[in-house]
Amino acid sequence: MDWSNALSRIVVPKRGLNAMRFQGERGLYEAWYLTFNARPDSLGVWIRYTIDTPIDGPGHCALWGHVFDARSPKRSFGFCARYPLTALSQPPRTLVQVGDARLEENRARGAIRQAGHSLEWDLRFDADPYAVHLTPYPLRALGLASTEVVFANPDAHFSGTLVIDGREVPIRREPGSQTHLWGKKHVERWAWAHCNAFDGRDDCSIDGVAAYLKPLRALGPLTGIYVRYRGQDYCLNALPGLLSARSEVDFPLWRFDGRARDLRFEGTFRVAPERLLQVTYDDPDREKSFCANSEVADLSLTIRRGRRLLDRLAASGTAHLEFGSRAPWAGVRATV
Repeated sequence: MDWSNALSRIVVPKRGLNAMRFQGERGLYEAWYLTFNARPDSLGVWIRYTIDTPIDGPGHCALWGHVFDARSPKRSFGFCARYPLTALSQPPRTLVQVGDARLEENRARGAIRQAGHSLEWDLRFDADPYAVHLTPYPLRALGLASTEVVFANPDAHFSGTLVIDGREVPIRREPGSQTHLWGKKHVERWAWAHCNAFDGRDDCSIDGVAAYLKPLRALGPLTGIYVRYRGQDYCLNALPGLLSARSEVDFPLWRFDGRARDLRFEGTFRVAPERLLQVTYDDPDREKSFCANSEVADLSLTIRRGRRLLDRLAASGTAHLEFGSRAPWAGVRATV
């Protein structure tokens, strides 16, 4: 038995972890996001359904859509359509609905038309019966996390249709993930990454965050990594492994090194700056965060048992990577 995972309650039955937390209160932000690839077209897609209620002033809900073109990054685009909270609803069997755009446990539908671009989606994906917490249970129980992150469907595969600027793009078992998060404030600085689209491989997925917490910024990032490898869960974000995992965030690169059970995982996510798009988040207290995101990044990953190399994996233009900061990212095109 993996006692560290059991005590930290990282991989748990999903139950209501994907359900809406918003109950009309102020001072909350909540988001469900999907990231996935359309590999035949060298595209990556990022879709968000969000709720924002500032401490003072009116709240809103929104739809975000970003398309990343690895072959021609200048053709990448993104936008955000904001609506009053009266456009927010939760019909039966629905996680969240913004206007006519709906997210269910295994289906996402919606459309955005704005700023000369359009994005429509009707996608189905296999719902995972288990969810993965980013933060160990003891830290969650103490209320030490300003944002709760749940990888609700960390190793999803999407099928359906995208329509990008009027062009239909079939999606057939394309890899990606669906995540749910909510909280009162973004961390000071972070790197986030996901990949389940390795070159020639379908037996590994990885999700991770390196977070700089304001009181501990001098100590470097707190690094949490979850890996599903050959049908087994490896929780580098469980205690005590969370405290020993190491990473280096050096924009536009993120290196990490950590252990879970009897395996050691070393990886490097990287992305060319022109493959990033930048958005701005408003915390409930009105402080801003700036996020540089790409769904067409690269990853190299090695897996060892002791000194013995077990596996070497790579993802070329199919990893998902973002960097967050309180200051704008120079040289990254802003969309929202």
